[in-house]
Amino acid sequence: MDSHSPYRQTTEKILAFLKKRNQYLVSAHLNADGDAIASVISMGMLLEKLGKKYYMVLHDAQIDSRFSYLKNFENIYTYDSSLHFPIEAAIILDVPGLNRLGKVTKMLPDRSSIIRIDHHPTEDDFAQLNLVDEKASSATQLVYALIEAADIATKQFGVGPGAVRFIDGTFSHHVALEERIAYFVDKPAAKIFNSAYTSNCGLAIAISTKQTYWVGDELNHNSIIRAMRIANVPKQNKASMAFLLTTRLFCLLSSDSISRRISSLFISSPFLRITLKLSRKNHRFLSAAVSC
Repeated sequence: MDSHSPYRQTTEKILAFLKKRNQYLVSAHLNADGDAIASVISMGMLLEKLGKKYYMVLHDAQIDSRFSYLKNFENIYTYDSSLHFPIEAAIILDVPGLNRLGKVTKMLPDRSSIIRIDHHPTEDDFAQLNLVDEKASSATQLVYALIEAADIATKQFGVGPGAVRFIDGTFSHHVALEERIAYFVDKPAAKIFNSAYTSNCGLAIAISTKQTYWVGDELNHNSIIRAMRIANVPKQNKASMAFLLTTRLFCLLSSDSISRRISSLFISSPFLRITLKLSRKNHRFLSAAVSC
C-alpha cells in the first residue's frame, strides 16, 4: 500500500490502536461464509505477528468445514456462555450491524474498544474505528490492506532495534550511510559496523583484576552481563542488585571504612555506569568516570 492509498489514514489509526492493547476478540457475522472465516483468521495472524493475544469466536455452533484447510481454522471457538477471556478490545469483521453478530455481542467491550472492518453499508455505529469500503470485494481485502500498511515500515526499516546490525541484518539506512561515507572519503565503497557491544566487553577485560569488585544492575544490557562473565573477576567479587539500588550502593562504598578494602570497583546499571579507582597512598577514590 503506497502513501496515496485511500485507507492510509484509517489503517494508521488502527495500527496505533493495536499497539496500545494486548488481548483481542476477533469475530464475524453469524452463518459465517468464506470471507468471514478468512478475514477472522487473517486478522488473527496479523495480531500474532504484532505479538498480541487473540481469541477467534463465532456465533455458529458448527463452522463450515469446507474452509478447514485454512491455517488456524481449528483455533476458532464457537460461542458458549462458559467462554471467558481477558478481552481488552474487539475487531469485528464483515458485520454491518450488531444483530448480525449473534451471541458474540455478549462478549464485546465498550464501543471505544471496538474496530470494525467491513465492505457492507453501515447499519449500526457500534465501533470506535471503522475501515469500511463498500467498493471492496470482501472484508478480507480490507484486512490485507491493513496487513500491507503494517508491513511498510518492516520493508523500509526492517525489524528490531536497527543499530544491532549483526543481529537484525542490513537496513536501507546502513547502505545509505555507507554510500555517503564512501563519497566523503572519495573511495569506491565503505563498510560500517557496530562496536558498542564489543567496547563494553573489551573495557571489562582492560580494567578488571583479581581485586576488582563488579556490581551489576539486574536490568543491565546483555553486553554488560557478558562483560561481567569474561572479565576474569572472581565469582565472590561479582553480584547483581535490584533495579536502581546500584546508585545507593555507590554512596555506601564511598565511605572510608569500605573503600580501603577495594582496589577497583565497577558499578553498572541502565542509567549509571561508574568506574572507581583508588590511590595506593591514601586509599581514597581518586576518580569516578560516570556515563548516563
